[in-house]
Amino acid sequence: LSLLLLLLLLLLDDDDDTVVRGVVKMTVLLTKNNAMIASFGWCRRLSSSLTTNSTTTTTTTPFFRRGGGGGRRRPHHGGVVPSRRRSFTIFVKASEEEEEGRKEKRTRRTRKRSSSSSFGSTIVKSAYVHLPFCAQKCHYCDFATQIVGPNTTQQWKKKRGGGAIVEDAMEEYADAVCREIAHQGRLRGTYEKTRSRTNADGGALETIFFGGGTPSLMPVKQLEKVMTALERAFGIDWSRAEISMECDPGTFTRETLRGFVGLGVNRVSLGVQSFDERVLKACGRTHGVLEIYESVEHVHALLGSGRSSSNSKHSGSKTNSIETWSMDLISGLPGSTLEIWEKGLHETLECEAPHVSTYDLQVEEKTAFGKWYGDDDKSHKLGDRLPLPSESVVAEQYKLASEILTTRGGFHRYEISSFAKGVEHECKHNKNYWDAINGSWYAFGLSATSRIDNERLARPRGMKQYYGFVQDFEQNSFGVEEAFSQLRKDCTDEEVLDEIADAILERIMLGFRTARGVDVKELERSFGKKVVEELFDALRFVEVSAEQASEENTKKKRGEAKKLYESIPDADDKDKGKIKAVRLTDPDGFLVSTEIISSVISRMPSLKNI
Repeated sequence: LSLLLLLLLLLLDDDDDTVVRGVVKMTVLLTKNNAMIASFGWCRRLSSSLTTNSTTTTTTTPFFRRGGGGGRRRPHHGGVVPSRRRSFTIFVKASEEEEEGRKEKRTRRTRKRSSSSSFGSTIVKSAYVHLPFCAQKCHYCDFATQIVGPNTTQQWKKKRGGGAIVEDAMEEYADAVCREIAHQGRLRGTYEKTRSRTNADGGALETIFFGGGTPSLMPVKQLEKVMTALERAFGIDWSRAEISMECDPGTFTRETLRGFVGLGVNRVSLGVQSFDERVLKACGRTHGVLEIYESVEHVHALLGSGRSSSNSKHSGSKTNSIETWSMDLISGLPGSTLEIWEKGLHETLECEAPHVSTYDLQVEEKTAFGKWYGDDDKSHKLGDRLPLPSESVVAEQYKLASEILTTRGGFHRYEISSFAKGVEHECKHNKNYWDAINGSWYAFGLSATSRIDNERLARPRGMKQYYGFVQDFEQNSFGVEEAFSQLRKDCTDEEVLDEIADAILERIMLGFRTARGVDVKELERSFGKKVVEELFDALRFVEVSAEQASEENTKKKRGEAKKLYESIPDADDKDKGKIKAVRLTDPDGFLVSTEIISSVISRMPSLKNI
């Protein structure tokens, strides 16, 4: 119904309200590929954008959505993010008649891909694996999870068929994921090549990300199955592999973590969210501040050589192989004041994490927070619950994170929500998600979204449906080579234009969320000089609109408004006149990235049919 309403607004095509048109157009594209919503939390600000006649700095919240029992760093992805969000293609078990119709639609859709994108043409070196089990559902979480309770409860200890009920369920799930991995490996034609654990064909995995859910609840022996299946199916380049795992404080012991590390996990992402007890309780988190520090000690005890300084209070064993790790924080949580947020940032620095992700809370409709905070008339629903901070406080939290982490902590921001101490601590897996040109990854498990040969495919969100998907995948082998070898010879001009517009927008959206920005040289090489000119025309409109809004709101003179974007000169240009890339400024441009992108969409003629 929401989509129909937005499409109706698009048909009105009111040229005087450019932001409305921009937001609507972005909505239509994101509905086609909902995985992008994980990368841009624009929904929360849709209503305010619809009442604005220009892109302004008045909407002042950061725009990356966050949630998930085990924490989410992608884009997701595999995720959003990153991205393992629901996307526009979900396979479920069907009758023979339905299957025939589905094959016909699938073949036609794949004909719209580029003529060189036959199945298997892309070398995929990343894999996301979704492990959905959680002790309990966090109040902000709208991800696909399976609630199993803390691992000390009777549910874990109760026996069924010789094993604990929860462990039996985890084993059944791990077996299904392994079956999906094995069959995907066969379809990609790499199974026999890489099962010898060599990298002779250059196609072995270089990044693996275990997300959730709460992956640290999985028994080591079940994770070992999945790791073995990945290595047999695709190979793992151990000389450069980044293997990340999301872990929640209080859900693992040092010995459990040592077991994960023994399997190859060398990057831990710790879902802290807040250092305030009241805030953690208000979010439905199962851990407290004490568990945070215990988990940090476990991580530091297993850091490898060179990752912990000799005078560090956390210095531990130098013989283990955790190479880097990250802490996640969420701004805008109930009860989170500016003082509480600042204190948490300083405590994060004290923990000496070389990577920090700061996400803005997004209130999703089908969550506990959605019920409590999801409409304007919510006072009767709060009771004793803590209120959400105001938009202005959230904006200040976002700016404060940038200031403290970069100025005082020695971090650099390489993505809208990600900070690292040196390039070596950047998350290689997530950077693959943000690469609109070459980004490709496998994805396995409940609700996981893959991107192979420029096509995103999402698995079902329900466990029963996912098991049916795996069986259907094995029996029908959708995605075989002949289904992906069709050229776009019978594609209409309109369909071709739609594909080009989608590709342009994806590059702009993903580029603007990174410190590298949008590569305008590559944009011109791929789509022509006219598209680049349209982009800069749209950005100039953004700049003028922001200056006008600043004059009206703060009485500043023209030219004194905060700069929202900047151009990066081409170092290879002898005349020093060409531009290599354009990026949003930190933090002011990032802060209003959604408004900037929606205005760019509305002002670029090449995107008018999206």
